[in-house]
Amino acid sequence: METVEIYDAWAACLAYPDPDGAACARAGMALLLGLEVEGREELTLLGALLAETDHGVREEVYTRTFDGSDTCALELGWHLHGENYARGALLVRLRKLLREQGLFSGRELPDHLGVLLGLLGRLDRETADALAHGVVLPALERLVEGFGDEPNPYRGVVIGIQRFLEARHAEGVRS
Repeated sequence: METVEIYDAWAACLAYPDPDGAACARAGMALLLGLEVEGREELTLLGALLAETDHGVREEVYTRTFDGSDTCALELGWHLHGENYARGALLVRLRKLLREQGLFSGRELPDHLGVLLGLLGRLDRETADALAHGVVLPALERLVEGFGDEPNPYRGVVIGIQRFLEARHAEGVRS
């Protein structure tokens, strides 16, 4: 399995659950569950949400989780820097990396977790390891803390992503 496809599958699990996004999330989950990938066991609650609830409930859970809370925002620069100059500088660097890889962040800012996952899967090992350890993993620690102990299907996705990245970027080891 190509590294890019695995990172993109994790990103798809974070897609807004409109009809297209729900289909992307299902496809991403199916791919990940078929592989021996660290963190995939954390997708159980998201699978239940996508399978057992209607469209309106899925949208409400997603919006309440990510759009209604600073502590669970998917913009990782926010968790590291808030709204200050350092975040702006990070956004500029990330936008440059995206351009170099021929990627576009779409409606999202360059520090959005889904965008960063797509980027990580396409970078050379050294750059990906530096981005994972310098930005993504520290921000994910804060994001996971932001969920608290409340059961939430997206908490499991974020923890799964965290475990996956820790395994992929552990001391330069990347399979």
